[in-house]
Parts: sequence; C-alpha cells; structure tokens
Amino acid sequence: MLLALKVSETLRIEPKAFLRTFEQRYKHPIRKGLYMMRSQGVATALRKYRSKVIDRSMQKDEAIIIARITTSQGARFGFTRYLGETYTFDSRLVFESADSHVLHDVVLSKRTLALLESYAPVPTCPLAEEVAAEILRENPWLHPSDPILLDELGKNCPLSEPLSPNGQSQVFVLGFGSYIREYVLPHFRNEVAGALDFKAELISRWSKPQFPLYSNVNQIMERIADATLPLVIVATYHSDHPWMALRALESNPKSYVFVEKPAGASFDSVLPLIRAREQGAWIDVGFNRRYSQLIPRLKQRLATMPRPLVITARVKELKIPDTHWYFWPNQGTRITGNLCHWIDLIWSLVEERPIELTLLNSKDSVVLGMVFEDGTLANLTATDLGDDLPGVEEEIEIRGGSNTIELRNFKTLLFRGDGHSEHISLFRPDKGHKTMYKNLRRSWLSGLPPVYSPEALRWVSYTTDLAAQMFVSGQRTSRVALDFDDLACLASLQSAI
Repeated sequence: MLLALKVSETLRIEPKAFLRTFEQRYKHPIRKGLYMMRSQGVATALRKYRSKVIDRSMQKDEAIIIARITTSQGARFGFTRYLGETYTFDSRLVFESADSHVLHDVVLSKRTLALLESYAPVPTCPLAEEVAAEILRENPWLHPSDPILLDELGKNCPLSEPLSPNGQSQVFVLGFGSYIREYVLPHFRNEVAGALDFKAELISRWSKPQFPLYSNVNQIMERIADATLPLVIVATYHSDHPWMALRALESNPKSYVFVEKPAGASFDSVLPLIRAREQGAWIDVGFNRRYSQLIPRLKQRLATMPRPLVITARVKELKIPDTHWYFWPNQGTRITGNLCHWIDLIWSLVEERPIELTLLNSKDSVVLGMVFEDGTLANLTATDLGDDLPGVEEEIEIRGGSNTIELRNFKTLLFRGDGHSEHISLFRPDKGHKTMYKNLRRSWLSGLPPVYSPEALRWVSYTTDLAAQMFVSGQRTSRVALDFDDLACLASLQSAI
C-alpha cells in the first residue's frame, strides 16, 4: 500500500549508479552534441538535448530518502525515493523504533543502497518486500509499523491532484518520460488533454507541460471516459501496458489505444489484448523500425528472393545502470525492453511461424537464434559493449539465393546479386518514429484500422516472452508447437529439446 505521509526530517543519498552511467554515456558532451546534429538534424538534436538535461536533473533529484515521520504515537522511520515534496511511502518501508534513535543511526550496506536505488514508490515496483527485509536485517532496532495506524495517517495526507489546468483536447498519454517528450509530443501539439505519470510531482519541478499531469490512474481515466474520441498512448512501465490499455477501453470503448513497445512484459498479460483486438477494439502497437522509409524498399526486393533466408542482425544497445527499472523482476529482462524491437522487425520481414529458438548470453550480451517454419534462419546479437557516442547502432544482413541485402543503421540500404548492385543512402538515419506517429494521427482522425496485425501481436509477444524466460532460466534451446489454435494454451507450449 502506497501512502503520502508528512515528514519532519529527511536524509538524502544521491543515486550514484545512475550518475555513473550518465557520466559514462555523455563523457564527451560536445562531441556527442555535434554527432547528434550531424546525424539527426539541429532541431531533433536540440529537442533531445533539452530532454536529457531534464532527465539528468530529475534522476539526480530522485535521491534515496530516509525520513523521520512524527505521529501522535511516536516517531517512525520511512524509506523511499524522492518524487516531489509529497513524500510517498510503501507501508512495508515504514518502521517503528522502540528506542531513541536518529536518522544517522540507520545502517545501509552497499547491496541495500543498490536495492533502494532500484526501488521506486510506484504501484508497479515489486521490490518493497525485499528492501524491507534487508533494512530490518541491518537495523534490528527497527520494527514493522502498525498498518492500521499508517492507513489513518495516509488518509490525512492524500496523493496529489492534477498539476496544471484541464485542457479540451482528446489525446491522453499514459507515462511521461523522455521518449514522450522527444518523439511523441511534436506530433500532437496543443492536442494533449492530459498525461499520467506516477512521478508527476517530480516531473513538474523540471518540465512544465501545457496540460494536466496526473499521478492518479482513476483521475485520468475519468477524463478519458468523458472524451468524445480519445487517442490513448500507453508508454508506462512495460508490465503496465496491457492493463492500462484495457482500462482505457473499459473507460471509453471508442478509445483509439496505441501501446508503445512491447505490448506487455509477458505473453500471458498480452492475451487479453489479443482477445480485445479479435472483438473489435482499436489497439495498435508501436514498433517504430517497421516505419523506416527504407523498409518498403527492402521488402520489395525481399519479395523476389527465394526462401529460406539467412538473416544476421548485430545491435549495439545503450548502456543503462543496474538500478534501471528494466531490471525489475516483473519487466521481463532487457530482451523484453530492447531486443523486442529486432524480434519484431525480423518477424515482419519473414512473416512465418517461429518453430525453434536458441539463446546464448554472457551477462546482458545476447545471441538469439530463430528458425521459422519456411526454414529461414535468423541470428540476432545484441550488446551494450562498445562506443557510446553514436547511440544505438544496428546492421542487418539478409541472404537468399544469390542475393544479399544490407541495412546499415537505417541510413544505408545495399542490394547485391547476379553481378549487379544498388545503393540507397538517406541524408540522415530514419528509424521510423516520425512516420509512425504521423500514421497514428491520420488513423485516429480518419477512422482507419490499426496497422499492427493480430498475427504480429501474437507471435512477437510470444517469441519475446519465450526468449526472456530462456534468458532467466538458462535454457538454451526451445521448440514451439505448430498445431495449436487455442491462444490460452500457447503460453505454456514450451519444451526443451
């Protein structure tokens, strides 16, 4: 249970893991800025620069908080993360003390500090119980608080209301991180009616959106329910995507729901979305690389190549700290958060059932092999090792018959075969964000159907989840059954060779 409690004294501890990773990624800021301007244009580079400044300020602000909470029945000690002047505590992280202690008496090991830096006082975070156990083990003078008393205290200090005036527009954003500022808002200027983020109060310290920013799901769902034809963009924690999408449709069945990748953190959680699509709900999924202007040219040439294909993809991912929420146990690993992009892209090129997966990894570096029903082989290697200056780098090679296609960083496309070659080069890399959101806006205003097919929703979600399970369990090979129709059985159809 999350409670907003009044505090009388606080001790702040900076989020060191985040700061280390940020400094490593941007250790050459001038070179990084010039590279971004050259590769993405001045306007995009400046927009991203402003967003990263906000990100750094917010995440540095998001310190570990040890707080003294004064009540009529004595002092309590609470542990949380700073999300604004309204201090939010999980009831499991508020403790009593039988003796007279002060904040500096609290002992926290490096492991517990790392856990606290991974933790966030939001409904989705699964770490409170583990954090509480470590705090109690290291500080035996602390004891769990009476939950009834805490509940009464929380009722006297409710969570915050919307943080700016209501608007009249019809676009709603669930999740308000840097991705939304950098890629989404430019396409919906003056059309956003409200955004949801559990860190709304902290965000408002550093960013001043021109629409209400909610921290309470019920409040924004009431706004969605009252809208005539709402477009709801879901870009929250990955595990929240399915239930928030369904909640928006329950609030207003006329909603156009666009779920940022992935559709969910597990295949089981995506099944209700698949069923809702089958029953006519408007649900689309945002895998931007499908929309790159080079992809139609690639597919056109791919259609003339004999099957099976051999596909090799190499991806340099961004470095993120070990305390990032992608590593929460309920988020499905970085395969779910990052590798899903290329699983989806490969599936969109092949459009056949995957029948077998193999997976090797060394820490977070992953080699994923896929065999498809037509005999196509795909090998996907992803790592965050390497130079951080260019950001994400990706190369895809496709071989079929006597033909070869190479896609380099979504900027260059090469065709070779039968002694002939063709070279297409864009002025700047195009990873599809602009086209994706232009198409989304047009579909919403014109009543067009969603782009993402039910087959893609099924197979990409299932393959991603299966690969993530293999990563966690250490299973190296898994075969997918071919003769099923019942989606409810699909999630359990996994057997080791």
